[in-house]
Amino acid sequence: MKLNFIYLISLLTFLLFSCEKGFFEEPVNDPETNFEIFWKEFDEYYAPFEFKDLNWQDEYSQNRPLVTPITTNEELWNICTQMIDKLDDSHTFMIDYYHDKKFFLSGSRTREHAIAEFSRKVVRENYMNFLYEVARDTAITYGLIQGKNIGYIHFGDMQGDYPRDIQKIVEKFDNTEGLIVDIRNNGGGDPDYAFTSAGAFSDGEHFIFTVQSKNGSAHDDFDEPTKKITQKPDGYRYLKPVVLITDRQTISAGEDFCLNMKAFSHVYHIGDKTSGGTSNLSAIRTLPNGWAFGFSYQKTLSPSGVSFEGVGIPPDFFIKNTNVDIQQGIDKVLEYAIAYLE
Repeated sequence: MKLNFIYLISLLTFLLFSCEKGFFEEPVNDPETNFEIFWKEFDEYYAPFEFKDLNWQDEYSQNRPLVTPITTNEELWNICTQMIDKLDDSHTFMIDYYHDKKFFLSGSRTREHAIAEFSRKVVRENYMNFLYEVARDTAITYGLIQGKNIGYIHFGDMQGDYPRDIQKIVEKFDNTEGLIVDIRNNGGGDPDYAFTSAGAFSDGEHFIFTVQSKNGSAHDDFDEPTKKITQKPDGYRYLKPVVLITDRQTISAGEDFCLNMKAFSHVYHIGDKTSGGTSNLSAIRTLPNGWAFGFSYQKTLSPSGVSFEGVGIPPDFFIKNTNVDIQQGIDKVLEYAIAYLE
């Protein structure tokens, strides 16, 4: 399962207060042992190294001499987090359980601008006639654009117990001229939810990507590729023009949804590239000093063999807001989507 960021942070907060030592004999807790375990786990089980402009062995050679028996926790933390930050991977993190209660997410600084360049409040107050929130899935809001026969749906994440409800929501826009599906600042979630939700817009079955999981410690240990196909469910499907909007904070299962939608001929994709975190999250690893970390353990490839890890899924048309736009109550990206559908 792909974890939503809010869910991930909640899970890790729980672990801060609930972790117990296991029944197995623990390695020696010293800086050098912690570093060796940390580096080796990534070396053996991090899946997308071949798509990263980073040599992990070089990282070892450069950083191992910096770690000595007297290296402090703060120094070791900085060394390890600087290494994983270079991966620019939204499924790679480290957390300090017992000492400073710190949390570090790889590449997060490259996505901070996307948070500032989108505002639900600006959309709600300046562009909508009304905006509904789904009672049993509060990450979804929808309504009509002011003065236009154009619908708007925003997905805040891709998880919930009622993905089939999306068809009912989309059917409300049956008489509109077009629909804007906004997944900016989407924190991800459940890929099955993403596939089912995208099915409400499906024009048929399309092969969209393959996924392989790391299944051994050798660098080429992967299971057989699994093909992912768009769904064509029974029931209502919206086949009028759709504009899909993404940004660099569209992550994980949000990217699964994006890849589904891009396969449909009536969907036009605008905005910025997605985050580039299409893998699933590994099992949580722990170090002798109590730190925990996780990372991508899969590789996802387009039918032509292209990986979007770190790079992101490109839109058909690039357009971004600025901080100033949002501060002035303007969403140029949304305005472009509206103009496209008129």
